[in-house]
Amino acid sequence: MEQPQHHTTTTPTNPQQDDSNLLTKRKRTLMILGRYECVLSVLCILLGDISWLYISSIPNLIGEGIWLSILPFFAGILAFAGGPRADKYALPAHVVVAVLSTVSTIALFGLEIFYLAKAPDPTPGATALLAIITIMAFTNFIILIVSACFTCMILPGCRCCYGCTQVN
Repeated sequence: MEQPQHHTTTTPTNPQQDDSNLLTKRKRTLMILGRYECVLSVLCILLGDISWLYISSIPNLIGEGIWLSILPFFAGILAFAGGPRADKYALPAHVVVAVLSTVSTIALFGLEIFYLAKAPDPTPGATALLAIITIMAFTNFIILIVSACFTCMILPGCRCCYGCTQVN
């Protein structure tokens, strides 16, 4: 018995429409990354505040979770502002602040490891709290790098991303 043949027809696509859809998807992804940056930064600020106020077994805590998470929070806000209705200044500002925020989050990561290592006899709660801040700082560090690189693909005229299609 003969199988019926299926004819597939392809409709020509408009390259400008494909570029516009790709740009919209990239901006939505950037907004999602910005939300994660904000949430992780706020959690680091809150946990840093708790650790600064309530952990007395580790001397010389300076509230680093509070101060070193402010810049990544602003990077998240700029990434969120770099969404579908972004102006021409939000995206480059996000790249700059995200790169500076990586320094801040890696400093937070290193300080928390230092405090965990030098604590004479920390309580299990203090150890868990500092470990959670350390993990969140490292996660935010990775997300900041990804969002800064991802923003580069969205910026018109950026020539640093070899192999990606620039969407204007």
